[in-house]
Order: sequence, then C-alpha cells, then structure tokens
Amino acid sequence: DGGFGRRCRAFGFPGAIASFEPGAQAFRRLSNAISVDGAWQAYRCALGDEGGDLTLHVAANSGASSSFLPMLAAHEEAAPGAKYVEDEIVPVRRLDEWYAANGTEWSRPALKIDTQGYKHKVLAGAEAMLNNLVSLQIELSLVPLYEGSWLWIDAVDWARDHGFELAGVDPGLWDPNTGRLLQLDAAFVNKS
Repeated sequence: DGGFGRRCRAFGFPGAIASFEPGAQAFRRLSNAISVDGAWQAYRCALGDEGGDLTLHVAANSGASSSFLPMLAAHEEAAPGAKYVEDEIVPVRRLDEWYAANGTEWSRPALKIDTQGYKHKVLAGAEAMLNNLVSLQIELSLVPLYEGSWLWIDAVDWARDHGFELAGVDPGLWDPNTGRLLQLDAAFVNKS
C-alpha cells in the first residue's frame, strides 16, 4: 500500500517512484495513498520472469503476505493472520520490458523487492537493467516460508554474482512463539 515509498518521502526523497502491486484491494490502497504525489506512479501488475497471468493467493493481513507461492507452516504458525483467504488472477510483466519503455527517466534507479518468496522470478525478469541499479533491497527469508522460494543465502550469492555488495540489514518478521527472526530486509549496493 505504499509504505516503503512513504518512508522514502518522509526521509526527504523527492524523486520519481514506481510501485507495482498486483492485488486489487492493495492496489486501491496504494492508489489512494499516492493520489496527491505527482512523482509517484502505480501499476496494477506483478513482476516476474515472463509476462502473462498468474494466480495470486491473497492473504488476510491486508495482502502483506500475498504470494504466488504456497505458504509453508512456519509462516502460518508465526503469523496466523496471514493465511490465504482468496485467489485472484493478476497480470505479470517483466521489469525489463517496463524499464525499456520508461528507462529514459530512470537512469540510475534503486530497486526494492518485497514479493513474498517470488524475488528470484522478479530478478530473472530484470537482468537487462541490473547494471543500471544503484542499489537493491530484498526481503530475505532465514527459514523456508513459501514453497519454492529462495533462502537468504541464495539471494546473497545471487547478489554477489551479479556485482552487488551487502551494505546493511533490517530485521523483519519474528516468530512470536520462539523469538526467532524469520525474515529481514537486506540492502545491496552496485559495485560498478
């Protein structure tokens, strides 16, 4: 619903923001949140490794845990309010295609990915724009939370292999039953 972009604005970032949100309800909240910000665009689609339509499993927690991937027990136990409540068919685009059409105004972008286990597919659809990125922020799972998703080490290895260096981490989801950290956000900078 634009929470990350609002934090960027609160920190004083005045530049252009593009947000991609596939879920209908979450997109409505995002559109309302950015309606007075002329430098912020919202697109109702998901990002992935190929275009088309996919089934989005919409979570009860305002869509925050919605994913294309099946949720695993560790996630459901740590966040019972995140269970899937419905499915929705949504459009999927490759980020490279969007960037090719809009890239002239995005010469050195930063990319934040929070796709509930689907980051590997988003990155596979963004290969052409990677060298232009100044930074990359990815939500990382320390334990399996979604079927078929990367664990933290997979993302860190991918980032290193693609010229990015870890610059910082921010704790995310904790399991209230065990106190174990399950997810964190990792910021990477482009070394080139």
